[in-house]
Amino acid sequence: MADKEQIINAKDTIPVINLVNYIKKGVITLIDLQAVGLSLTRLEQVEHLLDEFEASDWGEAERIDEVAGYQKYLACHPNGKHAEEARAKLGEKEDAFWAAVSQKPTKEGLEEYSKAFPQGEHIAECKMLLDDLPYLEVKRKDTIQAYKDFMAKYPGRHTEEILMRIEEIEDENDWRTACSNNTREAYRVYVEKHKERKRLKDHRHEQEAKDKINHRSGQEIFIENLKNDPNYYSAGEIQKEVENGTATWEDLRAVFSDLKIAAIQSWSMAEELPTVSDMQKLPTGFAEVFFWGTKGTGKTCVIGSVLGSLNNIENNYIPIQSPSELHRQRLTNLFSGKDNICTLPDSTITTNLPAMTFRIRDEKRRQHQIMLIDMAGEAFTGIFKARNNIAMTDDEKTAVEKIENYLMGKQRNSIIHFFVVEYGSALKVVDPVTLPGITQINILQNVAAYFQEKGIFQKSTVGVYVIVTKCDKISCAREERAKKANDYLSKGQMGGFINLLQNEYAKRARVADFKKIAFSIGDVFAKNLCVFDNQDTRKIIEKLLLKTPWVTGDKLWEKILGWLRYH
Repeated sequence: MADKEQIINAKDTIPVINLVNYIKKGVITLIDLQAVGLSLTRLEQVEHLLDEFEASDWGEAERIDEVAGYQKYLACHPNGKHAEEARAKLGEKEDAFWAAVSQKPTKEGLEEYSKAFPQGEHIAECKMLLDDLPYLEVKRKDTIQAYKDFMAKYPGRHTEEILMRIEEIEDENDWRTACSNNTREAYRVYVEKHKERKRLKDHRHEQEAKDKINHRSGQEIFIENLKNDPNYYSAGEIQKEVENGTATWEDLRAVFSDLKIAAIQSWSMAEELPTVSDMQKLPTGFAEVFFWGTKGTGKTCVIGSVLGSLNNIENNYIPIQSPSELHRQRLTNLFSGKDNICTLPDSTITTNLPAMTFRIRDEKRRQHQIMLIDMAGEAFTGIFKARNNIAMTDDEKTAVEKIENYLMGKQRNSIIHFFVVEYGSALKVVDPVTLPGITQINILQNVAAYFQEKGIFQKSTVGVYVIVTKCDKISCAREERAKKANDYLSKGQMGGFINLLQNEYAKRARVADFKKIAFSIGDVFAKNLCVFDNQDTRKIIEKLLLKTPWVTGDKLWEKILGWLRYH
């Protein structure tokens, strides 16, 4: 049988009846013959012969009621009596066909549509989908990993649509997790994550999550908060909630041991540490141990843990009367609690710089004369303000003046500096009111520069240590804390501060020892209480014994020998 091209080339010589047969067999259409310029006479003859078949062609098309039948009718009778009806039927068939194919596109289905409707309404979209079959396969899988693999293989294709779908899947996963946990905190986490998904235009489950958060009972919320964070409420706040009937002491057994509950029940606010009103004259012959840190880093707790631990060393700890004796006694007593549970001290008063003196015997019975100097975090920030021409309060001015009197004194005592930083808080703003935007690391760097300017490390400094407090917050085994703390001190701005402190200041001043110490005071709970564990405290005491002068008796030459060891 001749093909379409052969028929077109021989259109003027092929018998009219043959042309009609070719049209009825679908090889060519009447419109094709009109388009290629078949003579008017021959065209009329073809149309006349086709008209004889119109009634039977339409009847056949209606009988089989399929795409091919209506297409065959239109190919033979484009202007026939039933042409419009045929086109309408064909349009309905095409729409139904496309709806089925496009809902779950496959190569076979798309190619079938393309073959059936080469001039169809959706042919352009069909060809586009055929070109995008890899993406269609990914959409059928509909997993985050499948979408990510596609983006890696075909960068730039459907990126925004894929990212939107990934957010939808993640959001649904988070919602299922929240519903599974069915806690206030779980729903709160869902809401926070949902807000971060900027591509999601609808609210999804956000309002439902908020409703669940708001409709949790007071008792559920209270216990749930404590389960998530034993320091969510202070001991005083817990006492008040129990008193108000929010929960019972029995309810708290879901969070705390009986020992901890008893400690919370009997807790009362620790007495404010007494103030040393007058400037102390630092005695000679004592190692001066300075503790530096911004407010809230746990600096006073570190000192208290040292004093409390020393106080438990029978016959080896010898307190010495000084103007700071009352401060020392109260701080020591806080870490000598019943059943090893301690009440944590409040912050040191800004103008209070107690110098607490004592002797301690080492394992060889040699006596070390030590003086621990506790400085308020506000004094730390006072130095920052002084160096940066920021207005200071009278208390801050007094604190800075006391510090400089201590540091610039003419005593030839050996000096140890402990810098106390809180794990994970380098970027925490220390005072949003008077120092907005200034973080803990900014203060640390500033004070380190102050030390350099004043030449403080050159003044008989024998040790510089960085204590990383609250290391119990690190999610790891205890034996791994030292490495985690060291990693924290080695990264980012904190790493820059440590390098500056060690390489630029300590080494240049020929400081004998520079170390980093991971520290935890123990199991802190209810903000004000702690199951005291002096394992890390012992590391600090070891440094004190290692780096401070010692004597074996009262003989002058022994005192001189101990002093010369560090000068």
